[in-house]
Amino acid sequence: MVFPQWTAVLCVFLGSNARIKFDDPVVREATFDIARFWLDRGVGGFRLDAVRHFFDSTGIPDSHQYLTTKHSLFERVQQVVKTINPAAVVVAEVWSPAEAVARYLPGIDSAFNFDLATAILTTVASSSDNSSTDVVGNFLNIQAFYDEQNTPYYDSLFLTNHDQDRVMSLLDNNPSKAKLAANIMFTLPGVSWIYYGEELGMRGARTASFTDAERRQPMPWQTSFQVALVDGYPLEFANQQLAPGNDMFLHYQTITALKSDPVIRLGEVGQVTKTQRHFLAYTLTYDQTSYLVVHNLSSSERALYVDADVSVLHDINAGIDEGSDMTMQPYSTVIFEVQTREITLPFEPIK
Repeated sequence: MVFPQWTAVLCVFLGSNARIKFDDPVVREATFDIARFWLDRGVGGFRLDAVRHFFDSTGIPDSHQYLTTKHSLFERVQQVVKTINPAAVVVAEVWSPAEAVARYLPGIDSAFNFDLATAILTTVASSSDNSSTDVVGNFLNIQAFYDEQNTPYYDSLFLTNHDQDRVMSLLDNNPSKAKLAANIMFTLPGVSWIYYGEELGMRGARTASFTDAERRQPMPWQTSFQVALVDGYPLEFANQQLAPGNDMFLHYQTITALKSDPVIRLGEVGQVTKTQRHFLAYTLTYDQTSYLVVHNLSSSERALYVDADVSVLHDINAGIDEGSDMTMQPYSTVIFEVQTREITLPFEPIK
């Protein structure tokens, strides 16, 4: 695309992608009219893409000068959106470390949690929860940055998006690891977002051609669709996933239902003492109810000893048989309801 009538055009990513000039009031109002159009038709909210680059022409997108201007724009966006639908959501993509993301929260409802997504995927890929990944520590540090803003927000959790390699490709095309990553994301408080196709196990990674086409293949609804494959990636069709033995979609149905539980959706995360890196464990507490969540990150069956009074609430491929000697299947998750508050988890591998 060319812009012959303009003497200068600011393009942030590609020479054909002109930045929207939000500092022009006519452009702003035209954008708000588009939002009103879709809200009137029942859309439940908007994702603001690449907000770091709104107004920026310096290459320093997080500078305080531009943040102040962005906050004013966000507040106007919220005014437009909430006037039509008070329940509508405005979520922003701020691809930055959590400390920088936190500064964007005033004026929006939520921001995607890139740091946590990285921690989850790194932990699952390495089959180890240690000081370099530390999902729970990362989660708590991120929440501390957000809380410093003294503004209402909710956390937007995700694994990957359209600018990143897909979960299956990142995790060696291993469905069990992909399911485990989703288990972790869906058992932490906040709103969990699915990049279309993750629930089908779709694959896709950027190749030497340096395009994102492989990451953005179309949603394959049924096998009768004629879809051009990019670099030969096989497609997991939705109607095939519903057949016996193809259970990625059914797995996602199970874990998305967990978010209806306020303890999981809204609970306070607590750290747990454990003695083995092959487990990821944390507590969730809400309204006097506490859960203990344990993930077996390894490819082996593991013995599980919990030094607390607990009962199994959800068994997600763990095969737990309650008693003094419990074992967890590889890449599985179990959620216990806890009767006592102090929890220590001494874990030992099955020999």
